[in-house]
Amino acid sequence: MECDKGTKLALAIKSGDERALEVFFRMEYNNLVHFIISYITDRSAAEDIVQDTFITLWNKRFLIDEQQNLRSYTYKIARNKMLNYLRDDKYRRNCVNADLEQLNLTALSDDYVLERIDALSLEELINKTYLQLPEDVRSTFKLNREFGMTYSQIAERQQVPVKAVEYKIRKALHFFRKKLRTDFLGKEPQIGV
Repeated sequence: MECDKGTKLALAIKSGDERALEVFFRMEYNNLVHFIISYITDRSAAEDIVQDTFITLWNKRFLIDEQQNLRSYTYKIARNKMLNYLRDDKYRRNCVNADLEQLNLTALSDDYVLERIDALSLEELINKTYLQLPEDVRSTFKLNREFGMTYSQIAERQQVPVKAVEYKIRKALHFFRKKLRTDFLGKEPQIGV
């Protein structure tokens, strides 16, 4: 999901736009169902959890922070709903499969789910940072990183010296490192780093 589109959807949902919720629902429904199914095998229960997730998202839309990744916020809601389901299901079945469910709860308690949510936030930050690069730096960086072109191939294509390409790539990487330190890790860059 593009960062601008995600921010617009978050703002629209927060302001009560049901169509925006429907668009977001259609974009994320299958992803969330697959996410839940990776922990519980009952597809029907997974679909119920996802439905409940979107109901909660709508009912608590006033809590949406448009600066936060809407996908990661929704995944957190789904994770909590899933944990509640596993806990309640465990009691309903009188611990018939206690060992298996304990494994699921332990896996969920681990950092794995949080890492997936952080990955979504990181992806959003990388996309925003990429769009903030100057156009010439961005196009050079894209040719190198996405298309695998060498510095000399890029220099030939752009009709600039190889040193200019090296400078632009170095500038892009420095910008990414700085943004990741400050925005994602919450650390100010240290002098000389």
